[in-house]
Amino acid sequence: MGEPIGIGGPDFAQDGIACSALEEGKPVAGQANGEAVLIVRRGEGFFAIGAACTHYGAPLADGIVEGGTIRCPWHHARFELATGEASGPPALDAIPCFPVERRGDRLFVLPRPKDPSKAPGGNPVRSASGGPQSVAIVGMPNARLGERACAFVVPKPGHRFSFDDMIHFLMEQKVTRQHMPERLEVVDALPMTPSGKVQKFKLRETAKAMLQTA
Repeated sequence: MGEPIGIGGPDFAQDGIACSALEEGKPVAGQANGEAVLIVRRGEGFFAIGAACTHYGAPLADGIVEGGTIRCPWHHARFELATGEASGPPALDAIPCFPVERRGDRLFVLPRPKDPSKAPGGNPVRSASGGPQSVAIVGMPNARLGERACAFVVPKPGHRFSFDDMIHFLMEQKVTRQHMPERLEVVDALPMTPSGKVQKFKLRETAKAMLQTA
């Protein structure tokens, strides 16, 4: 086994971290509630996970973020950012996950809940609404890859729907990591044809326009 990961760096529980300071796919190490924690940004989503690989204790801060996973720098074990699940050998055990809360432009890491209905590290498996009222996923331009996915979601009346909710919902629908959206847009309604089909070309135009004005 390697040396245990030290607990230090910025306190994500007390002081938080500016969302604007988090770069896409670059883990930031710190601490929260007495545990070593990494925060990873993927699109519009933010994930807080344990800082050490469960195989030999390697520092995941040096790992590579690929899709919805982080890969260990030593033996290449993979872990799901959304649930902490070990999705690639040689690791068998999940890493911790921590709930996060956004307050203005700052992100704070909350304590891990002990509710067994939660995912391995503590992230909710799905939203309290049981999923969105409707969802459509379309392509949006991406300078590096050509195109990435954007999800347009209509929540059920009276419910909120977050990026984490979307990831967990799509995982339950067996959507692969490669096809997970990197952006979520919550809307009141989807554009429909008279026959009841989603007008995805309008959503693609909307996604493109949002990138141009970002």
